[in-house]
Amino acid sequence: ALVLSSVVTSLIGMLCWVLAARRAPSSVRGRNIVAINVLTSIGAVAQLNLQSALIRFVQPAGRRTRRLVVGAYLVSAALALALAGAFLILLSRVAPQLAFLRSSPGMATWFVAAAAIWSIMILEDGVLTGLRKTPWVPVENAWFSLLKMGMVVPFVALFPVAGIYLSWTVAALATVVPTNIYLFARAITQHQRSAADSGAVTIRELRSFVPYDFLGNLWWQVLIVVLPLIVLAESGAATSAYFSLAWLIAGLLYLVSLAIGDSLVVELSIDASDFEARCKQVMVHLLKIM
Repeated sequence: ALVLSSVVTSLIGMLCWVLAARRAPSSVRGRNIVAINVLTSIGAVAQLNLQSALIRFVQPAGRRTRRLVVGAYLVSAALALALAGAFLILLSRVAPQLAFLRSSPGMATWFVAAAAIWSIMILEDGVLTGLRKTPWVPVENAWFSLLKMGMVVPFVALFPVAGIYLSWTVAALATVVPTNIYLFARAITQHQRSAADSGAVTIRELRSFVPYDFLGNLWWQVLIVVLPLIVLAESGAATSAYFSLAWLIAGLLYLVSLAIGDSLVVELSIDASDFEARCKQVMVHLLKIM
């Protein structure tokens, strides 16, 4: 289900950019793509890779799962708001071609809010995966991808400078709301009811996992956000549009390997007795794909 989610999201995403290419000039596409890359990277850094922590600890959290999820949401959203605000303050120095992000108070406010929304959208996939509700992950991401594809043409017509970016962020909000209604009203409640009373995750367990996992993920996020910014600054917005599509295609392999790894973590968090054999099995699957 997770691999299918990665493939569907990437394929529909490429179709979305094909539509955008027919409606907006390369320079506009290039700036919008980089703005989206910056936003997603801020959201990914802000979630402190707690997505992986949720994948790892949702099962053992038992009846305290709701508290764990809400805590992760609040920490990530608060950090996303701070990082997005700092980026806007430094915008004229680090990415002057993205000046449209603070062209008005409403646009600036929406950028900051969208960063928090995206951090939650990342985390909710971790919750679904940790709860073994992975069939909902491709449904959720396909819904998001189809929404942004359906919005891109009218939004570009209404907002020629920022229409692509706005269609993408509005679609994210329209995905986060129903997904979390399902999570908190049904999935988490069912998990807590069936869990043992002793279920708990200690601060020590989180400390032994989260910082190291976050640092590993941070290097990847730095690469994702910095390289497109360098291309935009050195080669211009039009070149950035072409580069970013190739970047999206190449990133699909990474997403597939990540999906298989996440599945391994969830299953081992439930039963680690067959650790070595399952790790070998995952490596075989990855080598086949490569």
